[in-house]
Amino acid sequence: ELSDALNAILAENRGITQDQLDAIYDTHLSPSRMTERIDVVGNRVMDEIEQVMSMIDAAAGQATAYGNDLAGASARLASASTTDAVRSIIEALVRSTREIEANNKALEQRLKASRSEIRQLQENLDAVRTESLTDPLTALGNRKYYDQAIAKQVAHARKCGTPLSLLISDIDHFKKFNDTFGHLTGDQVLRLVAHAVKQNVKPQDFACRYGGEEFAIILPDTTLRAAVTI
Repeated sequence: ELSDALNAILAENRGITQDQLDAIYDTHLSPSRMTERIDVVGNRVMDEIEQVMSMIDAAAGQATAYGNDLAGASARLASASTTDAVRSIIEALVRSTREIEANNKALEQRLKASRSEIRQLQENLDAVRTESLTDPLTALGNRKYYDQAIAKQVAHARKCGTPLSLLISDIDHFKKFNDTFGHLTGDQVLRLVAHAVKQNVKPQDFACRYGGEEFAIILPDTTLRAAVTI
């Protein structure tokens, strides 16, 4: 979408203005977009919960009414003197029972649908959260992911007395390479380096794109000698 937006502007004009750049940033790159998406999903979850709570309140009211019907029927049965009177009371109870059964079945179906909807919304929220912590170019963790992970692992290492290593690396002469061969080729180099990083760390390690051409790898339970080997 970002590429299409840029191409459309460049097709109409030879250049691109700052206002157009700002608009593109707000539409495709602004962190507020992620917040808006999280808010949308969160609001949908709250709406779903409110609807379910309304149905539960209604079902509780129906159950109370049914209880009152039972109590009233019990009193009327005690004083009923004819077969027709007993039959009338029983028929009324049957109708009330069928109504409460139908209402309970409708509530059960609605709860199943809501559970499925909320599960889907949870998956959407997890996807948004993962996206917010992932560098889109390299698929490594981004700086936000790094900041969270390093704080958590330092605290864990201090608490448990376990070793913790941090590996920082960058790509030498990357700017010159970028200027010589172009940014698209530079992006490919970043992807290749990121792939090499992922292939050489353990599953419990945290590989991140720290910035530009800089990478950080958090190595829990890893001594200095083992980190040097990596």
